[in-house]
Amino acid sequence: LSRTNGRLQEFVPQPESGQERRKIADHVVIKADVRGSSAITNQLLERNLNPAAHFSRNFFDPINRLIEEFGATKTFLEGDAVILTLFSYEDLSYQWLSVAHACGLARKIIEVIDWQNAQNRRYGLPDLEVGIGIAFDDGPPTFLYDGERPIMISPAINRADRLSSCSKRLRKSSLSTLTQGHGVEVVAPASDVQEFGDNGEGL
Repeated sequence: LSRTNGRLQEFVPQPESGQERRKIADHVVIKADVRGSSAITNQLLERNLNPAAHFSRNFFDPINRLIEEFGATKTFLEGDAVILTLFSYEDLSYQWLSVAHACGLARKIIEVIDWQNAQNRRYGLPDLEVGIGIAFDDGPPTFLYDGERPIMISPAINRADRLSSCSKRLRKSSLSTLTQGHGVEVVAPASDVQEFGDNGEGL
């Protein structure tokens, strides 16, 4: 645990010095969150289709292939969302491009969803809508352990989570048509306006 978090002082013979772990310089967290998954699941069940196969083929399997291509790490799954991490290492300063790689990976995820939705429409299947949040942290994360399984702790996870979400009212408003379904819109509520969420009771 101490070694993983860079807190262990090790003094080893010279021949063993090559076994030292690479130190993380910074990291980027990506959260890809499928929106409206409950409604999609219900539609598929009504048609006697398998929701697990639908999400696996259209979302999780393509993303798993991209993870290896971009050198990302699957931090954990959260229901219908996946959280990925890209690390930069101190001894590889010429590869300190984690943010650029994260943006490229996010763009590829959007392309995968677009392509899969085009196929789904041919067969009358519901579209998948995905929200993506990208957050950078200028330092290493902290790792806890559940047995042998590492658990990453980082403020970037919470920021990516907030960035991947969006009020249902905004998604269904005229703002969503300004970018033809893609792009970034920053909307700040007035200080005296109550915030609302997907269920209409909170933002």
